Amino acid sequence: MLRKNVLAGVVVMSAFSMMGFAANPAWIPLSNTTIAEVGRCNATALDVRLSGDGTILINGEPEDLRGLKVAAMRKDDACRSTPALVNYVFEGAAPNNLKNEVRYWLTHIVTNISLTEKLR
Repeated sequence: MLRKNVLAGVVVMSAFSMMGFAANPAWIPLSNTTIAEVGRCNATALDVRLSGDGTILINGEPEDLRGLKVAAMRKDDACRSTPALVNYVFEGAAPNNLKNEVRYWLTHIVTNISLTEKLR
C-alpha cells in the first residue's frame, strides 16, 4: 500500500512539474533580507509629473532635469533587486522633446523600473 501511495505521489508531482507548478518562483519563501529590500524600495517614492508648460514635479516638488536624475538614482539605489515602481504623468500640452527626455532618463537610470505612464 505504501508503494502505491509513493508511486501516486511521484506521478502527481511529475504532472505538476510538467505544468510549471513545481518551479513557480512565487512559492519560494522570502527571507527577511528580501522583505527589507522590498520595503526600502517601496518607501523610496518616485512620482514624476510633467505639466503643460514644461514644469517637472517630483513627488510634488518642482525640479529640473538634474533633480530628476538625482531622484532616479536614489530610486535605483533603493531598488537593486526588486521592481522599482515609478509613476510618470504628463499633460498632452507638454513639449514632446521634454516628455521623451524625462522618459529616457527614468528608463536609463532606474535599472529594475516598472514604469506606469498616464496622459493627464
